[in-house]
Amino acid sequence: MFIETNYLSQIRTPDFPPPVVTPEPAVEHPVAMLSDDEKAELAMMACAHIHDLDDEADRVHDENVRRRRLEYHIKQSPNVLPLPSQNRSDTPVEQDQISHTA
Repeated sequence: MFIETNYLSQIRTPDFPPPVVTPEPAVEHPVAMLSDDEKAELAMMACAHIHDLDDEADRVHDENVRRRRLEYHIKQSPNVLPLPSQNRSDTPVEQDQISHTA
């Protein structure tokens, strides 16, 4: 016959007092201390800032799209317009050399 024993009940633990937990003092959120007019002004400032960030993100996105389209166009027709990194001259061109060739 098998007798099941609970081994956890046989483990002795020292009698420590329970930890003392002191509640944190309630701190009112700084926005809660503002008047209704100040809260409305703060909300309008936050919305304006979000709109500014959104406008900036749109501007950066548009610049990136234009740059990628230009790079794609340059890759498709490399002889039409060189890349700015390739648009350098190792030898300076004199003004009268240009006038003779024109």
